Amino acid sequence: MILQDCPEGEKCVPHASSGTTWNHYKCVLITGDGAPGESCTSTGLLAAHDDCDATSFCAGFDANNQGGICHPFCSGDFMTPECIEGWGCAVPDEDPFLCEIPVYCVQLCNPLASDCEAGSVCGWTGSTFTCVAESVAAQAGEPCAALDDCGAGLQCMSSEFLSDCDDVSCCTPYCSLMAGDGACQIIDPNYVCEPFFMSPPPGYEDLGVCGLAP
Repeated sequence: MILQDCPEGEKCVPHASSGTTWNHYKCVLITGDGAPGESCTSTGLLAAHDDCDATSFCAGFDANNQGGICHPFCSGDFMTPECIEGWGCAVPDEDPFLCEIPVYCVQLCNPLASDCEAGSVCGWTGSTFTCVAESVAAQAGEPCAALDDCGAGLQCMSSEFLSDCDDVSCCTPYCSLMAGDGACQIIDPNYVCEPFFMSPPPGYEDLGVCGLAP
C-alpha cells in the first residue's frame, strides 16, 4: 500500500482472497470521503470496498462491517515508511513484498492519556502503543489473554507479577512513575508502580504499570 499504483479513481487496499484474514492487496473504487481517524464501514474482508477517502482505508470493523476507523496509507518506501502526524507505519517482520501482511498506518497513543476513540483501547503491540479495537473490556484483576482483552488504561500482565490473579494473566492499570505508588496501592497495598520499559523510548519515560514489587 506504499505503492499506490492503481488506476485513477481507485486505491490499493488489503483484502482476504479467502478466509478471514488479510493476505493480499487489490484495487477498489474510491467511493467515500472519510478522512483518517474518522469512523467508516466496509463491505468486508473479501470485497474490501469502504467509505474512506483516497488517502485511507477502513480497518477494525466488526462482524457487521460497522464501527471501523479510516487508517491512512504509509508513504515513502519500505525502508523509511512515513505516516501523517499522530500515526505510525506498521511494517511486518516478514518481507512486505510477499503481500501477505498489510503495511499501513496505525494510530499512536499514550496509555496514560486514554486518547483513543470510543470502542478502542491503547495497547502495546510489541513495538509501539497503538489504538486497537476493544475486545472483552476486562477490568483490573480479571483474566486476559491478549492486549485488546483489557479495558482502557489497563495492561495484560503475567500472574507472577500480580496478586489475586487466578489465571495465567490478568489486567492491571498503567501508572505514572512521577506520581508514585499511591494509585496502585489503592488496588493492593503490596503493589508499586514499576517502569513499563527498561529503556523507555521518547515520550514514555513516565509510564509504569501496577504490580508486585520485584
